[in-house]
Amino acid sequence: DRYVSTNGSHTAPYTDWGKASTNIQIALDAASAGETVYLSNGTYSVVSPVLISNLVVIGMGPESTILQGASPSDRLVRLQHTNTVLTAVTIKGGNKGGVYVHAGVLSNCWVLSNTLNAYQNYGAGLHMLTGLVVQCTIAGNVNSYGNMVGGGAYLTGGMITHSTISSNSGAGAGAGVALNGKSYLRNCLVSGNSVTEPSSGSGGAVYMNNANAVMESCTVAGNSCTAERSGGGLYKAAGVVT
Repeated sequence: DRYVSTNGSHTAPYTDWGKASTNIQIALDAASAGETVYLSNGTYSVVSPVLISNLVVIGMGPESTILQGASPSDRLVRLQHTNTVLTAVTIKGGNKGGVYVHAGVLSNCWVLSNTLNAYQNYGAGLHMLTGLVVQCTIAGNVNSYGNMVGGGAYLTGGMITHSTISSNSGAGAGAGVALNGKSYLRNCLVSGNSVTEPSSGSGGAVYMNNANAVMESCTVAGNSCTAERSGGGLYKAAGVVT
């Protein structure tokens, strides 16, 4: 296993707290497939994307271990392998988005106050291709570019379950969550999200645009859409709601 701490001695191979790396990516690169990387409490400035592949990364809790964007060139974090797990951290302040889940598990994390303002960028907080997001909070994220989709989260696959998606905003569709492809939203609270585009936006809480998209046993409350199109709460072009 490997260890990371803001006040570590940064002594390779970072195999205990006394030798902990001060840089998350360096510790990840030193780890072998299947190892666990432990992050101590503290705030870690993210200048370039944190790339996690076939590792388990565990923080001290989202209130204590914070990955803070420092104008990175891409999303703050990328989960890149089916066996990847990231748990118990906060991911916040990315100006090119928060998390990209190619595959793997994101659990007990807070994804907060990330932004997007660029063409063909979807999901300011979270962009997901496949995998699982569970017991997370996705809040205060903003996708402000034209009619781009997904303020809080954008899914073309995978599942978000037992999570809270709140107070996100988007100029386009799905200020809270946009479900496209074979994607699932289950047992979640989606509240206080808002679409701000006056002409083309839709789905203040949830936007569904694929026959294989499923929303199940969710609470949707207090969302809004100022656009001419409908759906302050849910806008369903296609998909299943139960």
